[in-house]
Amino acid sequence: MGSTVQTAPSAIHLDQPDDIFLIEDDAEREPRQWIDLRSIWAAIFRNRFVILAIFAIALLIGVIGVLLTTPIYQARASIQIDQQAARVLGTEEQEPMPIGTEVDRFLQTQIDILKSQSLAQRVSQSLGLATSDAFLEAMGADIDERLYSTSREEQVIEVLQENMGVNLPPNTRVIEITFSSRDPELAARVANSYVENFISGNIERRFSTTSYARNFLENQLEQARQRLQNSEQQLNEYARGARLIDTSGTSSEGGSTRSPTVANLMQLNQAYASAQAARTMAEQRWRQAQATNLMDLPQVLSNGTVMALAEQKAELTGTLASLSERLTADHPQVVQVNAQLAEIDRQMRAIASSVRASIRNEYETAARQEDALQSQVQGLEADTYSEQDRGVRYNILRREVDTNRALYDSLLNRFREVSAAAGVVPNNVTPVDEAQVPRRPIHPNIKLFALAALLAAIALSVIAVFAREWFDDTIRSPDQFEDKLRLPLLGAVPLVRDGDPRTALREPHSPLSEAYHAIRASIELSSTSGIPHTLLITSSRKGEGKSTTALALAQDMAATGGKVVLVDADLRAPTLHRFVSTAGEERPAGLSDLLVGRRTLDDVLHDGLEGGEAEDGTGRLKLLFSGPIPPDSATLLSGEALGTVIDQLRERFEIVILDAPPVMALADAIHLSAHSDGVLFVTEAGGAHFGQAKGALRRLQRASARLIGGVLTKYDARKAGYGEDYYGYDYRSSEGT
Repeated sequence: MGSTVQTAPSAIHLDQPDDIFLIEDDAEREPRQWIDLRSIWAAIFRNRFVILAIFAIALLIGVIGVLLTTPIYQARASIQIDQQAARVLGTEEQEPMPIGTEVDRFLQTQIDILKSQSLAQRVSQSLGLATSDAFLEAMGADIDERLYSTSREEQVIEVLQENMGVNLPPNTRVIEITFSSRDPELAARVANSYVENFISGNIERRFSTTSYARNFLENQLEQARQRLQNSEQQLNEYARGARLIDTSGTSSEGGSTRSPTVANLMQLNQAYASAQAARTMAEQRWRQAQATNLMDLPQVLSNGTVMALAEQKAELTGTLASLSERLTADHPQVVQVNAQLAEIDRQMRAIASSVRASIRNEYETAARQEDALQSQVQGLEADTYSEQDRGVRYNILRREVDTNRALYDSLLNRFREVSAAAGVVPNNVTPVDEAQVPRRPIHPNIKLFALAALLAAIALSVIAVFAREWFDDTIRSPDQFEDKLRLPLLGAVPLVRDGDPRTALREPHSPLSEAYHAIRASIELSSTSGIPHTLLITSSRKGEGKSTTALALAQDMAATGGKVVLVDADLRAPTLHRFVSTAGEERPAGLSDLLVGRRTLDDVLHDGLEGGEAEDGTGRLKLLFSGPIPPDSATLLSGEALGTVIDQLRERFEIVILDAPPVMALADAIHLSAHSDGVLFVTEAGGAHFGQAKGALRRLQRASARLIGGVLTKYDARKAGYGEDYYGYDYRSSEGT
């Protein structure tokens, strides 16, 4: 015989000297640090029908939504937009190449134009949509015949803008234009019309820009010509009034013009400089002539007459020397030669004086000429200064004329370029793909609807399961029993689906009997002293299987060789007498008779009768029924008589099992726990609530009851979601069946 059972854990929270089990507060519970996938699966299994219902409803709603949704078709066209259009003449206006965020800004501008109200209006007018009820019907819009034409057009434009889309993929200049409609042909026509009107509008804007530039330049050119004419006229009038003549024909930038006065001054300055040089040289020659002996002057020595006279003098000197050797000084020849020499000396001195006089005359003439030129220069300088003062205004007017002429020439050249390019309008928009009539609708998207229904079903299922599990505080499984109640689980009793549990207990190898065998073994091993001498079995409420548990454990303990007495201590709703057939007695004498002193212990003890559920086959099991129901069982159980009865039973039996009433709302079990060595707490799987069980355990704790563990009854592993192989007892040898 084999069995699988939830035995008590090795670490049990017991108060050290009295072995009292303490119930922990919720705040003191150590939270689990892992995700219990088995518990999650169990919760899903328990709520499987709710989940299936939610999925079915979600699927049904999705199918209905698909069937009731009007199909929407979407046509797609694409265009390429370049920053710069191709140049035809080479003189067209070129936009600067974009850098950085300028590209995105330019493309975003084009997208805004595509979405603009003006383009939608062009599309409406080109297709005649404002006068077509079919368009509004195809778009699902309300048709009101009372609307004026302008209001109808505004409605059409609004519908166009709502159903038109623009998509710009990253890293490209190809823009996708989409339009959605119930009519696939209408969607294609509108999408293509958007492309055509965007291109034509772009060309018109560029042509309008060129025409505007031409007209603007024409006006600016006329104004510049008029300003040039006026400035030249003012310049001429001022020059005439100021007696200024421009002999050069041009003016240096930032300088004055070259008038006749200035020209004369320049000539006089040159002449004056030459006169100064001549005077200086003449003065030097004169000063040299004054400082040098008359006959030693270079001009005298180089004079031809003086040179001829010097030769004559030399000859006469030679002659005189010759004569002096032969003749005396008073000789007529000597006297004649001396006279000739004196004449020659006189002539040479006269010529030298004349030369020095000519040098002086040259100096004086040069000085007078310098003075005269200086006077003229000073006079012309005064005239020039006066003329320069008058030339300041002249230069201002002259620069204004030059500026106006340069502006006029620039505008004239620009006007010629714009006029040449006026007939050629570059286009930077190129159609790529024409919109085709769509064959499949984009809405409703069956995959999307299915996914939405699936996600909604999953979300609602999670919420529903979570809500049911959150608000459902029933204890369903052994794990929940130990986790919530913090009480050692000594065993789980399977639910008997078909038949009576009492019938299953008669079969020693039935899952029910095997479970109680395991529980009896767990009780025996729960402490070093073995099975408590007096064992109290109770629950939080009635109907949880405590009486069946008490009877099964009593039979099993008696079958193992112990002398056992099973006491039906539930004086309010006794059940033991129903399990055992008695001879014509509906409610035999029992515990209540002992407590009031009407009977003795031997009078109320019953053997396990043959054919009854209490038959153990050994005669070691005795039964003590509850007896007649007293009017006040709590008072009766709180008296000293109960202790006396328990002591008598303890003296005669090895094990005393007390089938006590439920703990909640009754004091009977509390009084009985004071006379027991151990308390076994029975909880119904799926029926007992955590709050009730916790309250019952706290009452027992406050009464210092010695809790040894708990039993989970009516446990259906399959219903709890764990599967029958997780907590199962149906293990039999290959030889048996």
